[in-house]
Amino acid sequence: MWNKSILSLISAMIAAASSVSAPPAAAEPPVQGIIEEQGVRATLNVRLQSISLAFKTFPNRATWRWCLGLFGVYTLCALLIGLLTGFCRLELMKASAWLIAATPIALLVMPCLVGEFFFRAVLLPHPVEAISPRTKFFWASVSLIAFVLSHPINGLVSRRLVFLDPVFLVLATLLGIVCTITYLKSGSIWLPILIHWLTVMVWIMFLGGWQKMTP
Repeated sequence: MWNKSILSLISAMIAAASSVSAPPAAAEPPVQGIIEEQGVRATLNVRLQSISLAFKTFPNRATWRWCLGLFGVYTLCALLIGLLTGFCRLELMKASAWLIAATPIALLVMPCLVGEFFFRAVLLPHPVEAISPRTKFFWASVSLIAFVLSHPINGLVSRRLVFLDPVFLVLATLLGIVCTITYLKSGSIWLPILIHWLTVMVWIMFLGGWQKMTP
């Protein structure tokens, strides 16, 4: 019953991600759409334009409220799943003072900035690109699958078994869906980076994540 509820939640969020088609709401002047062209060089040029727009676009207040509201829903779902399964518990990070102070900065760079750059800015089409909903859904699926699979691969390489935990992978899947939706909604990479960073930082520093990462 519990597994069916989780699967239903993930399916609903994937459907929401594929239906997001709103153009980016930015504080800067509107940008011109990216025209799809043929050929390797043209494709590379489109991707570079898309990545540039991802970093140049800043959401307005309405988009901030919408995306942070979605993040609030994810937070409630993640806490519910984590606490009921025992994966998360209130446990502060046990480390030296300098390491605790440096952790938020380190997490901002990796996995948040680096991860969102690749899995969202590189792999996902920017909202101003003139593509079909089917193509958008395809790349959203590729991005999500790559994001989720990167964790067990990392776990096998680094021997951190927490990355192989089924509950962790469910939470990572939900996080990937939320980051995908916020990027497609806003056209800005900064919102997914913020959401990813807050999620990982709270888990590492307050919910026992540090102890799971360093057994």
